[in-house]
Amino acid sequence: MKKRLLSLLLVLVMAVSLFSGLSMNASANDLIADWIENNDIVGQAVDKLYSGEPVYKGYCGDTSGDGSNEWKVLYEIYEVTNPNAMDNEYLQQIFDAVNYDPDQQYYGIWIYGNGAMADYDHITKESPWSGAITLTGGTHAGETVDMEELLIVAYIEGANGKNNCPGVTTVGEDAFWGQDLLTAVFLGNSVEKIKARAFESTELLAAINMPSNLNEIQKRAFYGCDKLTFLRASNTKITTIGERAFFGNTLLADVELPYTLKTIEPYAFAWCRILGEKNLVLPNGLTKIGEGAFAFCTHFSKLNVPTSVTTIGPYAFLGAYSLSKLTFTAGGTEITLAPEDLLIETVQKEGFQAESGGGVTVVLDTNLTPELLEEGFVRELISKIQTMRKDAGFEVMDTIKIYVSGNEKIQQIFESNRATITHDVLATDIIESAGGSYAKDWDINGEKVTLGVEKN
Repeated sequence: MKKRLLSLLLVLVMAVSLFSGLSMNASANDLIADWIENNDIVGQAVDKLYSGEPVYKGYCGDTSGDGSNEWKVLYEIYEVTNPNAMDNEYLQQIFDAVNYDPDQQYYGIWIYGNGAMADYDHITKESPWSGAITLTGGTHAGETVDMEELLIVAYIEGANGKNNCPGVTTVGEDAFWGQDLLTAVFLGNSVEKIKARAFESTELLAAINMPSNLNEIQKRAFYGCDKLTFLRASNTKITTIGERAFFGNTLLADVELPYTLKTIEPYAFAWCRILGEKNLVLPNGLTKIGEGAFAFCTHFSKLNVPTSVTTIGPYAFLGAYSLSKLTFTAGGTEITLAPEDLLIETVQKEGFQAESGGGVTVVLDTNLTPELLEEGFVRELISKIQTMRKDAGFEVMDTIKIYVSGNEKIQQIFESNRATITHDVLATDIIESAGGSYAKDWDINGEKVTLGVEKN
């Protein structure tokens, strides 16, 4: 069972990556989602993709390790057979599409047990698989490897899986923060909560399923996951999507929300630029749309707010330039807000206005903070540079230099956010001049700039 599920994960890693550089459409998203949910596919590459014993293992829940019979949360890391060495043209083609190194050994993690994973902190207490570990088994036993740069798949097990354990209930804080190559994640049926920053800045994360018992996605859980294209949560029990949970997911187009959802917290989907490309349905039962929740989601053309919504926060739809119709019902009367009511254009006006009626409050704030604008610019710049890395043919772990010219505002944003940008795109330097082995002109939110990249 273990090998079959892990095999599915690598198929997802490779298959999703094939689409990550394309303009996503419903059929591509549907195909990927079917792979996640269809157990019949797991046997396709079982023996060739995963084999052998764990190369490293430990505790990541109750870390006492006292040898008692009580369940704890444990992890095991396995070698992943590189598909370039397989006699399978289709899998090899998909793997090549993301420029993985054909000579590199990659790894998958298996987390199982009972209860919640431990919470981590990406600054003071990283997860055990976020840095260098010395392998205890496998073909590279005794070698020290940087798992942050080599872990590509994760399976967090549910009930009745490995050794018939009760199942993992919670993905811990910062558990996979900034994992450079993590591309696909499968969550078992026992997972109820994805905690704060669990997958933040996992730049290549392109596919993750939402299990039926999931009830909460906390703040910044998927912040800056630039390759995530879909969120299929309609069959979950989610009640709250946390602040900035999906902020800056620039390829997120296809979102299905559950009827249990009550609150979308501030900026939860802000700067998800193509969200709305596939019609988004807000569920009946939703009561609150937080401040800036859908700010700069530029592909909305229309959106119906259910009668259960009582509060729409300041600039919830600010910058939704394509949104021409927003409807909701108050006191049995359908109300339609036109573009000028939604502030879909930036205007110079102080303060904000609030109108109430029939138990519904709509707050329209005319002030867009410089911090929110800059945060959106940063996510856009990171996305553009990642695209340029791929177009230039760089390997996924190649470090680069960035060149920026032609726009002082963009140059200042690079300078103010140097640490974040360099970390996320594996850059060693940002140079304020024209240059690079590959350069391209961009229009980023109305700001024209020339960016260049060069492999070190």
